[in-house]
Amino acid sequence: MLIYRSNFSYDMLFTYDRGMICIGQKKFQKALELLYNVVTAPMHSVNAIALEAYKKYVLVTLIHSGQFSVSLPKCASTAAQRHLKTWSIPYTEVGNCYNEGKISELQAVVVAHSSDFEKDNNLGLVKQAVSSLYKRNILRLTQKYLTLSLQDIANMVQLANAKEAEMHVLQMIQDGQIHALINQKDGMVRFLEDPEQYKTSEMIEVMDSVIQRTIGLSKNLIAMDESLSCDPLYLGKVGRERQRYDFGEDFDTVPQKFSMTLCCSASSSDTLLAGGSPKEEDRQSKVSSKGDDSEDLKLWMDKKGLPPCKLMIRSINLYITLLLKGDVAFSVPNSLVVTLERVLGNETIAELLTTNKLSELACLALYLMYEKKQGKKSVWYPYIRELDRQRGRGQLDVESPLLWSEAELEYLTGSPTKKFLRGLRGSKENIRSLILSGLWLDLCFRCFGYYLRLQLSCFFVWNVENGVLTSSDLCCFAAIQSCVVHLQNVSLARRFALVPLGPPLLAYCSNCKALLTAVDGAVELVVDRAYKAGDPIVAWCGPQPNAKLLLNYGFVDEDNPYDRIIVEAALSTDDPQYQDKRLVAQRKGKLSQQVFQVRVGKEREAVQDMLPYLRLGYMSDPAETQSVISSQGPVCSMSPCMERAVLDQLADYFMRRLSRYPTTLKEDDALLADPSLNPRKRVATRLVRLEKKMLAACLVATVDFLNELPDTTISPCPALYAPSLK
Repeated sequence: MLIYRSNFSYDMLFTYDRGMICIGQKKFQKALELLYNVVTAPMHSVNAIALEAYKKYVLVTLIHSGQFSVSLPKCASTAAQRHLKTWSIPYTEVGNCYNEGKISELQAVVVAHSSDFEKDNNLGLVKQAVSSLYKRNILRLTQKYLTLSLQDIANMVQLANAKEAEMHVLQMIQDGQIHALINQKDGMVRFLEDPEQYKTSEMIEVMDSVIQRTIGLSKNLIAMDESLSCDPLYLGKVGRERQRYDFGEDFDTVPQKFSMTLCCSASSSDTLLAGGSPKEEDRQSKVSSKGDDSEDLKLWMDKKGLPPCKLMIRSINLYITLLLKGDVAFSVPNSLVVTLERVLGNETIAELLTTNKLSELACLALYLMYEKKQGKKSVWYPYIRELDRQRGRGQLDVESPLLWSEAELEYLTGSPTKKFLRGLRGSKENIRSLILSGLWLDLCFRCFGYYLRLQLSCFFVWNVENGVLTSSDLCCFAAIQSCVVHLQNVSLARRFALVPLGPPLLAYCSNCKALLTAVDGAVELVVDRAYKAGDPIVAWCGPQPNAKLLLNYGFVDEDNPYDRIIVEAALSTDDPQYQDKRLVAQRKGKLSQQVFQVRVGKEREAVQDMLPYLRLGYMSDPAETQSVISSQGPVCSMSPCMERAVLDQLADYFMRRLSRYPTTLKEDDALLADPSLNPRKRVATRLVRLEKKMLAACLVATVDFLNELPDTTISPCPALYAPSLK
C-alpha cells in the first residue's frame, strides 16, 4: 500500500510537470489535458499537487477557451469537489470576472490578489489571461461589425489608445485568430472572412495527416465493437430485451450469436453507380424488358406526391412541353428530397457532420449505398435505379476526373487541376477507409438503434475487409457530388440535397439565372427564360470556375463569366526586411503569401494588381516600401532597371506556365474540330485551352507594360530577394 501511494504521487507530479512544460511551450490544449488528469485523479484528501494544478487549470482554461466553469468536472473526486474552489478563491474570482468580460473589474481583482499570484508563481499566467480577454472582446466585435475604427475598438475593449488597439489587432492577424485589413490613412479596420480555400497541396497534406490519426482511432473503435458484438453475455441480454424496441417491418430480425457472419455472407457486392459493367447493363436490360420493374422515375414521383408539372425525362436530360419565363418548372416535395436531416432523422445530429463538404457527401453516398442493398424494399429504389442508369455522367456524357484513368489524366498536363487530382488520389485510400470504417459506423452508434447499426456495420465492414469497395466507392462519391444541389437560406442539415428531378437530369449553365430553391415544404425551379416543347431545361451552377465545373459535374462552359486561374506570389523569407515588408503588405490588404485571382476578360487588371506587390519584394530601401506598394501601372518611383526586372520576372513566369502545356492553342482548335475526339479528351482540351487563353492574355498585358517603359533598352537589375511566383 505504501508503494502504491508513492507511485501515485509520483504519477501526479510527473503529469503536473508535463503540463508545466506545455504551458511554457504555449501548447495550452495539451496542458489542459494534463492538468485535467491531475485535478480529476481519485484522492481521499486534496494534496498540494492537485491544488497547484487546479490553479493553473483555471488560468489556462481562460487563456485557451476564454471561459470559466464554476463547477469542477463531474469525474473529480468528492474531496476535490469540496475543497479545491474554497482554497483557490482568488483564481475563481478571476474566472468569474473574466466571464463577465469587464476589464476594469478583472484588473481590480488582479491588483487585489497580486501578492497571492506572485507567491504561487502564477502572475505571468494571470497577465496572459488578462491579455487574452482583450483579444476575446476584439473577436466578439468581428461577429457584430464589418468595419470599425481603431479608436472605437480601443473604447469598446477598454484599451488605453488606438495604438494599443492596433498592436492587438495586428498580433491577432499574425496568429491567425482573425482576418482583417487596417487602413493606416483613416485608421479603419475591416474584418474579413477566412481566406483559406482548403485546396492547396499543403492543406491536403494536413488533411491527410488528420485522416491518418482518425483512421487509427477508428480501428480501435472497430476492434472494441467487434469484441462487444461477440460477447455472449451482451448478445444474450440484448436478445431478451428485443421486445422493448420496435423497428417496424423494414428491418430483418437480427440473429443472436452469429449475426455478423450471417449478415455478412448475405451482403451484396453491388454498390451505387457501379460504373456500367457488362453484368450490370445486362441486368438492367433484362429488368426493363420484363415490365414488372420498369416504373420510371417520373411515375414513381407522381405516386409519392409530386405536384403536376410540364416535364418529361428523355435520355439524360429533362425536357419540357411548354414554359414561359417565371413559370415553376417543377416543385419536388421534401418527402422526395434526400438530405442529412432526412437520413439521420435529427437536425441537431446532422449538423455535427457539417464541418466540411467531404463528410456530408460521404454520408449521403453511404446512405444510398445501404438503400441500394435493400433492393426493391427500399423506398428510394426508382431514384437509385435512375442514378445507376446515369452513372454520374454530366451533360457532355463525361464523368468527373476523379474517375479517370492515369492515362486520361495526362490530357490535363500543364493544368493545375492535374496536380490537384493527383493529390486527391494520393489520399484516396485514406479517405475511403475513413468514410467506410469510421464515419458511418460512428454515426450508426449515435443515431440508430443497435439492430440497424449491426446491419450497416456488417455490410460496410465486410465490403472493406474483402476489398469489394476499392473503386466503386469513389465512383459513388463522385456521382453523388455531381448530383448534389447546394440549397441557399436553409439550415446546415439541409444545405446539400439530392433532388430526383435535379442534376444531372438538369443541364447546367454558367450564365443562367434559374436555380433550385428551397420553399415551404419543397424544392422548386423557376425558369428564367421561355422554353418550347423538347428544349432541355437548364439551371445555374453557381459562380464556379471551369476547373471546378469539370471536377464536380464533368463539363466545361466556354462562356463561363466566372472562370479564373490562380497566381500565387510570396515574399522571400530570407529577406532581412521580410517582417517590415509583410506589415506593409498587410496594411494594403495583401499577405506574405498572396493569391491573385486572374478572371477571364480582366487579365490586364490582374497584372496591374500584381505589380505593386512584386515591386515591394524588390525594394531594398525601407523608406520607399510604403510608397511602392501604392504605385500603379508600369511607371513608379523605383529605379527603371528594377521596374524592368519586375516585368521580366512576370513575363517569364507566364511563358513558363504556357510551356508546361504540350499543345498550342492552334493544336487545341484542331483537336476540338475532330468530331471523333474522345469525350473526356474533348472536355479536357476545352479546359486547358481556356486556361492558356487567360495566361496568353496576361503575357500580352505584361509585354504592353514593358513597351510603355520610358527606356526599353535598359537591362534589368539583379535582385537577391525577389518574390517567388508559382
